[in-house]
Amino acid sequence: FYTFVTNIALVYWIIQSNGTCDNCSIIINDATVTSVDDIAIYIAANGSYEINDSTIIGDTGIYMKSGSLVITDSTVSGTGISSEPVAKDSGAKSTGDGIVLEVAEGYKGDIKLEIKGNSSVSSDYGYAVREANTSVNSNNIKSITINEFVSLTGGKALIYLSEPTNITVETASVDFW
Repeated sequence: FYTFVTNIALVYWIIQSNGTCDNCSIIINDATVTSVDDIAIYIAANGSYEINDSTIIGDTGIYMKSGSLVITDSTVSGTGISSEPVAKDSGAKSTGDGIVLEVAEGYKGDIKLEIKGNSSVSSDYGYAVREANTSVNSNNIKSITINEFVSLTGGKALIYLSEPTNITVETASVDFW
């Protein structure tokens, strides 16, 4: 279990979880996490993750392969050049998206994403939220929920789904740009 309450800026992945960990937990409160040349947060392990009242900025803001992530009253930005996700046995390649949810061989999956409160997710050149299946396995994205006063902005589009996924927008107050 990890809790971060700080400002962090580095070149490569700032916060990451190992794909072999089960029931991991990371909570980020009132922090600014900036990666100037890569993915800001890489989540490979199955577990529960929270981002509260924080700002996440990277070539790709957040890249997930397993677990459940709840983003509340936070900003997530992908600032890199848009590129397609690439299957990797370990790690991930930056795509320029705000959030990437990748179904990948060797990872538990069961990905759940909830964005709520006064949050925004954006990408300068890619998708605000991208679901990608680089595996021959069936879709392991369990759900994407966007509620309350969430704003999505994408250079290409707001949300990209490579396969049918349970996506719920729970309020008429969502702003899509």
